[in-house]
Amino acid sequence: MAKSIGIDLGTTNSVMALQARGLSIIKNKENQEVTRSAVSEDAGILVGYPAMRHMQQNPQNTILSIKRLMGRAYSDEKVQEAIGKKNFIFYRIVPPDDGTHDSVRIIMGGKPYSPVDISAMILRKMKKDAEDRLGEAVEHAVITVPAYFSEKQKDATREAGYKAGLKVQRLLAEPTAAAIAYGVNNLDPMEAKTILVFDLGGGTLDISIMQVVGSVFAELAVVGDMWLGGDNFDELLVDFAIEKVKKEYGIDVESLPLPPERKARFRIFMRQEAEEAKIMLSSANKTSIIVAGKLEDAQRNPVDIDVDISQVEFEKLIEPLVRECMAKVQAALTTAKVTADQIDHVLLVGGSTSIPLVQRLLGDIFGPDKLMRNLDPMKCVAQGAAIMAAVLGEIKECPQCLLTNASEAISCQCGYVFPVLGNVTGLAYGIQIAGDVFDPIIKKTSPYPSPQPAVERYETKRDNQRRIKIPIYRGDHEVASQNEIMRIVWLPLPRGLPQGTNVEVSLGLNENEILDHIRVRVLDGSGSSLEAFIDQGEGERVILERRLDGLSTKWQEYLPKMDWGSATLLEQLYDEAIEAVNHGYFNETYNKIKEFEELLAKFADETEAWKRRAENICGYAEFMMERFNVMIKAEDTYALNKLIEEVRAAVKTGKEAEAQPKVDRLNEHIDKTTPAYYLMVLLVSSWRAHEGGMLSHAEAFRRTIAQAEDAYRRDDADAFWKVIEEGVNMLKELDIPQGKIDDGLVQRRKSGSI
Repeated sequence: MAKSIGIDLGTTNSVMALQARGLSIIKNKENQEVTRSAVSEDAGILVGYPAMRHMQQNPQNTILSIKRLMGRAYSDEKVQEAIGKKNFIFYRIVPPDDGTHDSVRIIMGGKPYSPVDISAMILRKMKKDAEDRLGEAVEHAVITVPAYFSEKQKDATREAGYKAGLKVQRLLAEPTAAAIAYGVNNLDPMEAKTILVFDLGGGTLDISIMQVVGSVFAELAVVGDMWLGGDNFDELLVDFAIEKVKKEYGIDVESLPLPPERKARFRIFMRQEAEEAKIMLSSANKTSIIVAGKLEDAQRNPVDIDVDISQVEFEKLIEPLVRECMAKVQAALTTAKVTADQIDHVLLVGGSTSIPLVQRLLGDIFGPDKLMRNLDPMKCVAQGAAIMAAVLGEIKECPQCLLTNASEAISCQCGYVFPVLGNVTGLAYGIQIAGDVFDPIIKKTSPYPSPQPAVERYETKRDNQRRIKIPIYRGDHEVASQNEIMRIVWLPLPRGLPQGTNVEVSLGLNENEILDHIRVRVLDGSGSSLEAFIDQGEGERVILERRLDGLSTKWQEYLPKMDWGSATLLEQLYDEAIEAVNHGYFNETYNKIKEFEELLAKFADETEAWKRRAENICGYAEFMMERFNVMIKAEDTYALNKLIEEVRAAVKTGKEAEAQPKVDRLNEHIDKTTPAYYLMVLLVSSWRAHEGGMLSHAEAFRRTIAQAEDAYRRDDADAFWKVIEEGVNMLKELDIPQGKIDDGLVQRRKSGSI
């Protein structure tokens, strides 16, 4: 039977473990219990320690800390921050050029890879090494992730597992895994305890507070920082050493006339020595950072670096970052609504928790006696994952007595209760409402999987609203756009809905804290609803939705410059694109977007604005002559057509100065073409009122036009001008521009003619 293992896929190091005839760490091919989370290329892919060795020769093609890039967009400020660390991250991070599933690419060996691809290489090695070590196939795995990992980051991790040939049973929060490993031998099954897990690894900080009763683990709060860990301490040590080199040796490394690859290699050695020094300073009062024969001065003389650093100097360097960690501890206590006195145990997880300053400051908060040092901080997360992997397998092996049990068993024959996870969200899930306000629907610290979807009702903002856009966010900032965007859901609405129509939004999470239920329902009596398509990461649907969102913003920007016909066509194309993406017709969506962009581009080109205005006035005159032809004299029709020809001929020359006088004459003649001009003004006002959601006013304008046409047919001038005057008064009430209609109306009424 294929094995199921637990994997701690770390930023700096990864570990795998197995629960079978006892709990054990699985060593890799190099006979190490810890595999470095590093990938390099040298006539083939190198992973782990071989990649780290190769890094000394080829730093630009060695990938470290890939976990920090999982599920992130190229524009993410943290990604840009990583790109800016030229002296610490030597590989290239670039935007994708294929527009499909990942949001960043890493260049290795001249080829682009996604973070998922790199993580899959690490997992593939671990799977292969485990199979070689166990002599059996490994098909299933529980993989750990930070408790605060976003949905996209979790999905990227799951995809990496699948690419590595693993069936991912569960994504398990790292602090929960550590607590499970601790609870096997250290917690009384009859006693409730409140535990804080402080996980400070090479690349991340993860804090979780949970209540444990027997084998039931219920999270109360999760707080973390994806970009705070031991790597940051190493970076500070490197900077410290280089500054000392400058002072003691008079050598400015950055200004040395060396090729970039030589400087990069020097920094690699410095980084490796700094990491060793950090480990040494956990137990020693003083150590040295020594790099021999890797640097030359301006005269090409070799320089051996030997920089002493004391534990006191080291702690002074890192104290601001450690204080930042303690602030996150306080934030977790506040979120969980518990005091430091109510915490029974503090579990120290991750290699950086061995640093004395970290332990002292935690001891200041909780008391030193609460710090549990009987866990191996580097291995306990993988051990907890292995216990869960065994629980989720076809048979359950008890981690205490090693007896096997049926998959449906709740407890072992010896009395041990198998772990039951009661996770809570570290952040809220909600939507953006008017004013860029974040309105939570799934509240922070809500349990997941959701017992049932959380539901909130909203209202449409105006009459005849044609569509609703619902951006879904995850976070705790009151300003929606400051949180992490999860989805954008559009729903085209039927015409004629009154303002205040109820719209119901429901959200639900699955056991991996992933939104697997998004439903938007219009409560207009028809039962209209949209069950949102679940597409993780930066998939094609998400890309199209974001393009549509961007087009909507541009559309609003150029709307004041558009004629009614263009605005209507854009709206139609936009609705058709939304309809296509909602149904998964991506090719059709691309075509609609292309049409939309081409039309919109005409309004974005300011140099062509005068041509658009000229064509708009020609189209306006032609429509007026077609719609109200019976009211226009033959000589006016002839004059208008002649002026239209002159305007279009002038536009073709491309000379605005020649065309503008002709446009002005056409405009003047339209104004004098009564009574058709007045009815045309009212007709356009009807369109504008309708598109603005003022349905009753739009209908009133249409009635006014019909009454005026009837009066014209009856040759009743008084009735005609009375109806027109009512229409003008409506224009004034709605603050719609009337042009020269008032003065013209007065003059025409004096003559009593139509």
